[in-house]
Amino acid sequence: MTDLTIEYSKLSIAADGTASASVADGDRISASALLLRVIETEAEKLAAPQAIDLVTVSTDVTGPLQAGELAFKTRLDRRTRTLIFIGGEATQNGGPVLRMTTIYRIG
Repeated sequence: MTDLTIEYSKLSIAADGTASASVADGDRISASALLLRVIETEAEKLAAPQAIDLVTVSTDVTGPLQAGELAFKTRLDRRTRTLIFIGGEATQNGGPVLRMTTIYRIG
């Protein structure tokens, strides 16, 4: 049986929306889940005190993923009264390995 547990507890998120975590060699699923968690945390801050609901997510694998530390960074593309368009990137050794774009509904 394969263990599909993703350890969010190993994710360290800073106040400026950047974060870091260690991943296993080639584990794009965990890396993607961690990047989505970082993006969602930032979207929650932007929408507070209202709740958010994920509408869509798109992920691009942009490079090889090796065991070790990943850095995550978010970017707000646009916010309307009812939607937040926000994305993020995971980098390793100075180069991008994942890019993600999301849309959240506010309220």
